[in-house]
Amino acid sequence: MRISRYSRKLVPAALSLAVIMAGCASENASETGRYHNDEVGFSIEFHPGWEVVEGDGYEYALVEAVSPWDGDDDEFAEHVSVDIEDVDGGTDLDSYHAETIEAQAEAIPGFYIEEEGSMSIGGVPAKYVIFGFESEGYPMTAIGYTLLKNGRGYLIAGLAQAHTFVLYRDVFQHTAASFRID
Repeated sequence: MRISRYSRKLVPAALSLAVIMAGCASENASETGRYHNDEVGFSIEFHPGWEVVEGDGYEYALVEAVSPWDGDDDEFAEHVSVDIEDVDGGTDLDSYHAETIEAQAEAIPGFYIEEEGSMSIGGVPAKYVIFGFESEGYPMTAIGYTLLKNGRGYLIAGLAQAHTFVLYRDVFQHTAASFRID
């Protein structure tokens, strides 16, 4: 049995993997896989063949790309999600990133950090964290990217079972690196 087709926001995603999001495939994804959200003002290139699903940005991710089935042994839908939130004007990237990690640590039982770092995404300074946890008996690994620009916080997250994370890390990194704020 495959766990979850869709996740909620980064923190709840880790806790509610069995929740299925109502929605339909996005019409905002071009043939190249680049998804455009003109209302919020960003674009991102999702991995070819992954299903793109729009959420409401509140209870569910604003947009998410979900891996296709890989056969009967495929137990989990790896996915990348994007969320955006308004952030206080005085908040800097380091503080925002630390607050995001603190919220995850408080909300996710067994949360532990594997790696943290800094990078640039589309010319915007960014931070990332790779963390692990267990959900319903499954060891999980996630990578979360945080960016700040014009009073908005951007959260890009990739999630896979721990034993397959190494297979999807490049997909998650490529997807995050393609993110552009319009």
